[in-house]
Parts: sequence; C-alpha cells; structure tokens
Amino acid sequence: MSVAPSPAPETPRGERAGAGGGRGPRLPFGRRAGELRTFESLGDRNFRWFFISTLGQFGGIQTQMLAMGFIVYELTGSPGRLGLVALVNAIPSLAFSLYGGMLADRVPRRLVLQVGQAFQALLAGLVAALLFLGVLRYEHLVAIVFFQGAGMALMMPARQAMIPEIAGEERLMNAISLGAAGMTTMRLIAPAIGGALLVIASSAWLYSAVVVYYLVAIGAIVPIRLASVSTPAATAARDAQGWAGVRDGIRYTMQQPAILQVLAVNLLIVCASMPWMFLLPGWVEDVLGLGGFHLGLLLSVMGVGSLFGSLVIASLPPRRRGLLYLLSAVLLAGGVLAFAVFEAFLVAALLTAVIGVAHAGRMSLSTVLIQTYVAAEYRGRVLSIYMMEFGLVALGVFAVGAIAEVVGLQLAIGGSAAFLLVVALVLFPAFATLRRLQ
Repeated sequence: MSVAPSPAPETPRGERAGAGGGRGPRLPFGRRAGELRTFESLGDRNFRWFFISTLGQFGGIQTQMLAMGFIVYELTGSPGRLGLVALVNAIPSLAFSLYGGMLADRVPRRLVLQVGQAFQALLAGLVAALLFLGVLRYEHLVAIVFFQGAGMALMMPARQAMIPEIAGEERLMNAISLGAAGMTTMRLIAPAIGGALLVIASSAWLYSAVVVYYLVAIGAIVPIRLASVSTPAATAARDAQGWAGVRDGIRYTMQQPAILQVLAVNLLIVCASMPWMFLLPGWVEDVLGLGGFHLGLLLSVMGVGSLFGSLVIASLPPRRRGLLYLLSAVLLAGGVLAFAVFEAFLVAALLTAVIGVAHAGRMSLSTVLIQTYVAAEYRGRVLSIYMMEFGLVALGVFAVGAIAEVVGLQLAIGGSAAFLLVVALVLFPAFATLRRLQ
C-alpha cells in the first residue's frame, strides 16, 4: 500500500532536535553576539568520527579519479576513451540513485554506508591486483567504473541522510558545511599525495592507497552511536515496498514547492556551470596558451576558494538561506561568464577563487535546504533525486563540448554561463517560496 505524501512544510522539518544521539552538548539556534559557530559540530563525538569517515571516503574518491584518468590515458592514449569512462561511471547515478534513496529510508543507514564503502574498497583492491599482476585492460576498467558508479548511487543517499541523525537539526547547516570543507580539503591534499605515489612507486600502489582510504572511512563509522528513533510516519512509510516506495518519494517531492524550487535551481547550475570545470584543461591550453603547471594553480586556487566558502557558510546562522542560495547561483554564473571574457592568467586565477566560493555556497546551501524542509520519512528518497541530478553533468559536458567543437571553447563556456546568469536573474523574483526559506 502506498502512503499519502505529507503536506508541504511551512517551517523546517526533520528529526526532532536532539535525536542525533551525539554526546556533545546540544546548542540552541540563538548565539551570543560575536560568537563564531564555524567548528561547532566538531564538538560532538559522533560527528567527529563521521567527519573522519568523510575525509577517508573523499580521499579515496579523489585518488581514484586521479588514478583512473592516468591509467586510462596510459593504456589507450585516447581522450575519447577517457570521456567514455567518465560517462559509464555517471550512468548508474541516473539508473540506481532512486533505489538508493529507498534503501536509505528502509535499511539502517550506517549499514548501507559501510557495505557501500566496503564494496568500493573491494573494487579498488581488484584494480590494484590486476595492476600488480600486469594484466589490467581498458575493458576491465570500463566494467569496474560502472560498478563503482552503481555502488556510489546506492550508498550516497544513506550517507547524506545520516547527517541530521548525527548532528541534530539545530546544527545541520554547520555540519553539512564542515563536511563540504572536509571534501574540499581532500580535493587539495589527496591528488598531491597520489601524484607523489605515482612518481616514487606505481599506479598499483596508488590504487592500494584508495583501499586504505576506504578502510579508514569504514573504521571511523564503527564508533558512532546513534539513538534509535522510530516515528509512526516512518513506520507507515515502510508499507510501500519496491518501486512503489520510489513512486511515493517522487509523488511527495512533486507536492513540495520549496523542495522543487531548490532542485530546479540545482539542476540548472549543474548542467550550465559544471561543464566549465571539466573543460578547464582545454581552456588553459587553447585560450590561455599555458600548460599543466598553471592548470594545477587554477585548480588549487579554486579549492582554496571553496574551502573558504564552506567555512563561511558553516559560521552563518540558519537564516535567509534560500536567498543566499539564489545569490550563490548568480555569483557562480557571473564568475564563469567573466572567466570566459578575460584571457589574462592573474584575472582568471582571481575569478577562479570567486567561482570556488560560489560553488561551495551552492553545494552546501542546496543540501541544507533540502535536508531542512523534507519530511523525515522521505529524506533518503528526496536526497536521491537531488544526487541523481549530478549524473547529468556528463550530459552537460558532452553538450558544451560539442558546441565548443563548432564555436570554440570561449564562446561555448561563455554562452552556457550567460544562459545560467539570465535564467538565475529571472528565477530570483519568480521563486518567491525559495527566496523566503530560512
């Protein structure tokens, strides 16, 4: 039997305050003037372990991305085959994310997360073994990245849905922003460590490092102690099984104006601005006339901007977040558009930092708004729809790349950014519900 969706919330919804089971003191929304809350969630024992797990998991992801790109290009020498690997990895996000959301609403989330992380470690260990034996082929990698993408799609909704249980609703914005800061930190550190391993060892040892990262992530989840919270709504929601449960989640989402507007803006940003990041290597070479060293500098500057943006969001009180989210979209579009216009490296570096700040704001605030306004019993399924949108990045990259083949990178990236900016400015007055979200 299907469950009637809950009405659209007028105020933030979620688990009751204090249900997270964390052992740190629960702090109220109100803060004394001048008191920063940047690292507040790290005062909670449970969140500290979850944060360490986040560092491990995203260290593994970043190292794996570096290793995969290096190995594919080493085996084939073909940019096209490298793009195909990225596409094969993205397809499961569209195919399995919704089912992953239902798992997050049906099965203990910690179990889903640990099994998913163990599966990723097993796949990375398989690649390492094939490399050590000297028998790895391109076809092996294509099959393995598909299963990696499927595992991520099934696991990540549960990981995101755990955050309110661990940090509590009152610290949700701080916890999500600190998590984003941790991811950005590993995006800066893990590739550097991986590059050093490639120089002093081999790609087989690089994939062995991925296994170690995931083992850290799995181990850090073990000490977390969550209170067992059962609500009548959550119990009733279990009556809808299989794809009926997925349909219930979609039906619920379609009846929530606030959540729909957050998802719409996020989809627009993902499709119109994210291709810029993937096409940046070509931009540096073709437009700026520079090489890998300058590309690395731009990526580092963007990482620093993202880290700064995440920490700023972590320090803010939970007010006017819908407005800040829309402003982040406008800033992101304006930054990418300006980047497409100017061809000086120093200007590009400054704009890359601005883009990093805006990207961090968009990523943290979109997650916070959905987590805040979703009904607890549908949390996993709504988050799966949100995360499924990122599977469309590959399609956006393909479209902008195809346009770039005809009109050039500068016009293609500038045109997509201009489109995003115009639509964002139109949505600013049109999405009044989103603009008023606290």
